[in-house]
Amino acid sequence: AAVLAAAGAHVLDADHAGLTAGHARSAAANRAVAAALPVGTERVILEAVEATVPTRAPRHNHQQRLVPHQPSSEHTFIDTRFERGAMPSERSRVKFPLWRKKVDGSLFQHRITILPVWVYRDVFKIDPKEFSNSKDDPSTQIDIIFHRDGKTSKHAGWITTTNFSESNTRSSATIRFSFEEDVAEKLQQTFPMSHFREIERRLRDPMPKPAEIEEEYPFFEFLDIEWEASARCIHLTSHFTTPMQFDTVFQRLQSDGVVDRLERSLRQGGDRVHVKKTGWRPRSEMLKEEMTTNVIYTLIDKENHELYVGEAENLKARFSQVRHEIPGWTHYRYDRLPENTSREVRRSIERMAIRQLASLMENDGDISGFNISNYRLKNRRIDR
Repeated sequence: AAVLAAAGAHVLDADHAGLTAGHARSAAANRAVAAALPVGTERVILEAVEATVPTRAPRHNHQQRLVPHQPSSEHTFIDTRFERGAMPSERSRVKFPLWRKKVDGSLFQHRITILPVWVYRDVFKIDPKEFSNSKDDPSTQIDIIFHRDGKTSKHAGWITTTNFSESNTRSSATIRFSFEEDVAEKLQQTFPMSHFREIERRLRDPMPKPAEIEEEYPFFEFLDIEWEASARCIHLTSHFTTPMQFDTVFQRLQSDGVVDRLERSLRQGGDRVHVKKTGWRPRSEMLKEEMTTNVIYTLIDKENHELYVGEAENLKARFSQVRHEIPGWTHYRYDRLPENTSREVRRSIERMAIRQLASLMENDGDISGFNISNYRLKNRRIDR
């Protein structure tokens, strides 16, 4: 009853503020109740809330659009599914206790989130005394399984808590769930709208509070966090994402590493040496690499089982040159070095990579080694 009353109050507040009824029902009510309800009951609550709110907005065909003005914002992004009162389908295969968290900037900037008391005590059934306040303590180390697009990846994480002592008389502990940069990058890719909003906040001077930037750009995304106690593992699954505006532009910025470099420039410790790694890409995408600079790249020919390693100041310019050693290459990948890496250092890294591969596969430089692959290294210049 308390949850229903709170949801109704949020809906009426949004309705009085001038938002359309559909947007009020699905946006305000959803964020008011989603995190607190058992799986599968959100729709029942929302139907009850919806019955109490007069519908002022006409029905619309579903399409994505940019609304230029709302009472509390100069530029508000709204997916018109919200205006129709639509919600994402509830997950049907939840295996472990679940907390549905609103995605916020702390996930991207600090790679951490604090577990509310009711979550770790009543939902996850976590005993704070089983953990310590140091990541160096093995008792705090956990596994993270990231679920996205039907695929899973495994990562390292930690659960740390306040240091209990006889003098600590607090009735509840502070429990933090933290993770490494690889998980933060996956969250950035999964929730690009929330990530861009956080970058916007951190670029401003003075920097607004998170609640202020959320009021200016009022959209919300949700991450499902499940705790598998027997395996000491947290499962991360996207529940709802806001469609990216100007998606083609964003994809280019992301693939060119612009978003990654901007994030690192804002993060404390951004001067640390970092190498951006990519997966394999088809040859047809090479024309998109005009902004890709200072790289060590690898070409493969899947048909003829050939491989080539090179370095480039500008990858697209290098691709415009014919590679006689491997003319039929089909795929490529690269590692982007820090921007201040000199040409001499880049070439030294290239030669080292070539020499390492020559010791592991057949090659055109007559270097003996263990042939662990059916691919042949086609570089002609190999250090001895």
